[in-house]
This record gives sequence, structure tokens and C-alpha cells, in this order.
Amino acid sequence: MRTELQRAEQKIETRSESLKKPLGLFDLVLTQILFVVGSRISATSVHVTGSSRLPMVAGWDRLLPNWFSRLHPRYKTPVNSIIFVGATILLIAIASQIGAGIQEAFQLVDNAANVFYGIVYFTMFAIPIFGARAVRSGASIWFRMLLSAAQPSRCPQFSSPSIQLSTSRAR
Repeated sequence: MRTELQRAEQKIETRSESLKKPLGLFDLVLTQILFVVGSRISATSVHVTGSSRLPMVAGWDRLLPNWFSRLHPRYKTPVNSIIFVGATILLIAIASQIGAGIQEAFQLVDNAANVFYGIVYFTMFAIPIFGARAVRSGASIWFRMLLSAAQPSRCPQFSSPSIQLSTSRAR
């Protein structure tokens, strides 16, 4: 019993002595690599989680089939939407590797991400612009009068300001 306790104390002393040594370049680089990998994994998790909620909400609004909006009975997560987003990501990742080098594959995935980002923003702004006619036609008369009164062309103080250039110099 006494020898096991002494061995344990010796291991603790040895480890505490190794912690007192200054870190080498390898240790710093390894730590940085681990932090970057952890950061990338966390960011990917956040993006997949957020992206899987978009088809779920579209399913709730009946813009996509109801299959996307089904929630897991216990965890209340959109399982089918997560599967769809995961499969789409996997398909893009595999398709970018076919017949391409490392740099080209990265560029393909990066370009696809930028295109999808643009599609989301286009949709976000297109829905209110192109859907405004449907909202206006179904709105009550007082709401339509309020909208027409608030148009910038009818309220010059809210329209874009004109720039007046003066050619005379102050003396």
C-alpha cells in the first residue's frame, strides 16, 4: 500500500515538473491547430443547425412538403430537415472532389457556399418585394390608405435628398 502511494506521488511530481517547463514551438503549433480544428467543427455545427431550420419553417408555411417540418418526438429537432441538409452537404462535398485537385475542390465548395448565401438573401428580399402585391390586395382599406400615404413620392421629405452644388465661392 505504501509503495503504491509513493508511486502515485512520484507520478504527480513528475507531471507537475513537466508543466513548469516552457512550451516549445511544437506545443504552441499543436495547440493552435487543435483550437482551429475545434473552431471549424463548432462553426460547422452552428451552420448545419441553422440551415436545417430553414426547410423546417418552409414546411410549416407549406412552401415545402410537410415532411421537412416533422419533429423528433423526444428531442423536438427537425430530423428530416437535418437529414436533407446533411445529405445536400455530403453530395456537394463529394461532387466537388470528382476529378479535381485540392485547391480546385476548395474553390468549388467555396463558390457553392457563396451562391447559396446569395440565394438565401435574394429570397429574403424577394418575398416582401414580389409578395407585397398579394399583401396589399388582401389588406383592409385603412391599411392600404396608410401605405399609399407613406410612399416616398407622395412625401417628399422622406424621399432621397437631392444634392445642390453651388458654383459660387464664398469670399
